[in-house]
Amino acid sequence: MDESQRERIGAATGILFVLALLAAFVFGPDKPPGFDDTAQRVSNYVHDNRDEFQAATALFTIGIFFFLWFLGSLARALRLAEGQGPGRLGAVAFAGGITTAALAATGQAAQWAASYHTDLDPTLVRGLYDVGSGAFLLVGIGVAVLIGASSVVALREGIFPSWLAGYGAAFTVYTLVVTVVGSFKETGAFSPTDGVLGLLVFLGFLLWVLATSIVLVRQVDSGGPAPAAPPPPSAAPQ
Repeated sequence: MDESQRERIGAATGILFVLALLAAFVFGPDKPPGFDDTAQRVSNYVHDNRDEFQAATALFTIGIFFFLWFLGSLARALRLAEGQGPGRLGAVAFAGGITTAALAATGQAAQWAASYHTDLDPTLVRGLYDVGSGAFLLVGIGVAVLIGASSVVALREGIFPSWLAGYGAAFTVYTLVVTVVGSFKETGAFSPTDGVLGLLVFLGFLLWVLATSIVLVRQVDSGGPAPAAPPPPSAAPQ
């Protein structure tokens, strides 16, 4: 396997991440309870959907594996596009991706733990479930940093199509607004448990990863994601 094939596989892992997360969404539990529901109702929901939580966790684990691999390919493309500079935005985007994965894993683990034992006190179950919901809300921070920094590089260096860079910039603002406002909302459209705006953040993030992954694959096929930075000039002879 040559270098271009390895780069193509790395870039394509974003597509596999999206497929795994969509499968987790489809086969996972539906109609989640809200923050204002009783502990007993939340406990019943979690235990009634125990198999769905476990299936979603398994698919989520596979998805995070592919996401981290995709993140490495994206970080490389951003670093090359920034040239000989410090690569600050590429590092910021990478940090945003790691934060996204860590918070999402925390949220999934908390809700999986709530479903694992059927003899837990309902108050403890609701506590674990709420920790998971809170972690998923804060995923918006990482998503905004990842997409925002990537979009700035894309707009400045032209490494992604203008429509993708513009979408990323607008989506970054949207994600920050939903995350901040959702911190104050227990019910309604901004609620981190059953709010439709948070669901749009999830779907919009998957759309961005899918589009970015496809663009990176096409760039590899056409000769690389970005031209490598030229070597520094040799020192003048004494």
